[in-house]
Amino acid sequence: MATNQSPRTLAALEPLAKALAACRQAFVAVGAFSLIMSALLLTLPIYMTQVYDRVLGSGSISTLLMLTIIAVGALALSAFLELLRQIMLSRIGAKLEADLGGPLLNASITNTARGEANDVQSLRDLGTLRGFFSGQAVTTFFDLPLAPLFILIVFIIHPWLGVVNIIGAGLLFILTVLNQRWTAKPLEEGSRYAMAALMQAQAYVRNSDIVQAMGLHPETVTAWGRDNAQSLEHQMEAARRAAIIAGISKFIRLSMQVALLGVGGYLALIHEITAGMIFAANIIGGRALQPVEGVIGAWKQIISTREAYDRISLNLDKAGPVEPRMALPAPEGNISAENLVYGPKGAQKPIIKSINFALPAGKSLGIVGPSGAGKSTLARLIVGAIDANSGKIRIDGADLGQWNRDEIGRHIGYMPQQPEFFPGTIGQNIARMQEDASADNIIAAAMAAGVHNMILRMPQGYETRIGLLGLELSGGQKQRVGLARAFYGSPRLLVLDEPNANLDPEGEQALARALQNAKIQSSTIIIVAQRPSAIQNVDLLMVLRDGQVDTVGPRDEVLAKITTPPRPAAVQGASNVAALTQNRTNPT
Repeated sequence: MATNQSPRTLAALEPLAKALAACRQAFVAVGAFSLIMSALLLTLPIYMTQVYDRVLGSGSISTLLMLTIIAVGALALSAFLELLRQIMLSRIGAKLEADLGGPLLNASITNTARGEANDVQSLRDLGTLRGFFSGQAVTTFFDLPLAPLFILIVFIIHPWLGVVNIIGAGLLFILTVLNQRWTAKPLEEGSRYAMAALMQAQAYVRNSDIVQAMGLHPETVTAWGRDNAQSLEHQMEAARRAAIIAGISKFIRLSMQVALLGVGGYLALIHEITAGMIFAANIIGGRALQPVEGVIGAWKQIISTREAYDRISLNLDKAGPVEPRMALPAPEGNISAENLVYGPKGAQKPIIKSINFALPAGKSLGIVGPSGAGKSTLARLIVGAIDANSGKIRIDGADLGQWNRDEIGRHIGYMPQQPEFFPGTIGQNIARMQEDASADNIIAAAMAAGVHNMILRMPQGYETRIGLLGLELSGGQKQRVGLARAFYGSPRLLVLDEPNANLDPEGEQALARALQNAKIQSSTIIIVAQRPSAIQNVDLLMVLRDGQVDTVGPRDEVLAKITTPPRPAAVQGASNVAALTQNRTNPT
């Protein structure tokens, strides 16, 4: 890690640093095992030397038997240590995934809320990291530092054999550097196009109803195939280059072993070494070059792992550290906005432009305006689903950032414009996936939203599975179950985005009763609406136009301003949708 990183960066990467530090002892143990195993790998050349130089010369069967028993024992110990090493590496990979999975998921959610196109790529990257530590490639790095030791042993056998070994190691090192430089660009480009293709495929699957209804299969496949083909082309180019390097490296290693045998044979003929030393030098020299060749063979996986590690670090850095917050008293529900500005990343102009308003606890506010005015964006800012570029949302005077998100979330009920649900039962989704939720609280929320009887008519009632691979709910059913989830726990703040957009008359009546009950309980209510029935009982009304507050005040006064020409009092409170959403200049 660079030493000039800011405190924010270091704090943000603390989960990654802690996860790696927790594995430090395991890494030391793996390194120790690797050292012992490397020493035990000398068993075969030593055994061969003794057999050739002593046993064959003396004809001692007992010596041969004793040497064989010792060699088999040493090899058995090496195999046992290899088993332990692989088990420990697998546990290291599993521990990294267990320790980093939660922080990375939270970072992905946080970054997505800030407008980053994050998805869950970091979790896939974490799987890549775990696979690297659980596989054979990582053992190469533990064996590589011992290569000089083996070369030194070959030098001890005879300097000329050591020179041959160094030449082979040098050539393989040059090939390793060449492999890195020659394959880096196509691997990088291939990874970039592969990620783009994957994101496209995910978008098409999420919008499968549009693809199916409009017959967009050829267009989606063509668009996805364009990036995927580029990815395959670059990956094949990288694989072709890596294969060339791997072939050359194998040729060099085998040629080096031939050279060791040849030079060794010459030295034996002039009686400078024995026949057993020839084969010992050959085995030890080959062992010295094996890790270098292994790095070349596993280079693609090494690059993928490095890129995964960099993306994990970047994801954690963007999300920033999770700073502990002092617990604040349960909110009463006073909501205010101060100079609120928001625009998504890369946008030329903000969606929300310097919005200010205040809503006392227990009051209700309706937000209306033409399409694209920023109503849903304002609702998401109020509940903290996205972060403002500047300005503040305050709850009971405290900036939303001062609240512990897990704590304040219990007091907020939010229903987005298009409710989505987690894989699980209806009861679990209403309870916000809380494991300790009681049946009484779940049913109370459903009854408050007027959805209890509808749920009982489901195939398994509250145990009916929805979400991924579950029962597909209709638009109206989604809104009513989403409303029950918003009401769970009797929250002090309710923010509902077009809660009646897909409701039938029965659903609208249930919604009206639910909102009336919430007002009786002194909940602060904010409703984004296109249909006037949702705001017929609100205390205040805000009109948004082009991301700015056009008018705000008591409901009837605002309706009187935006409704032209003046209407009879009998129908003034039931003005139609056009009067609420038409984009025209305020006559005042």
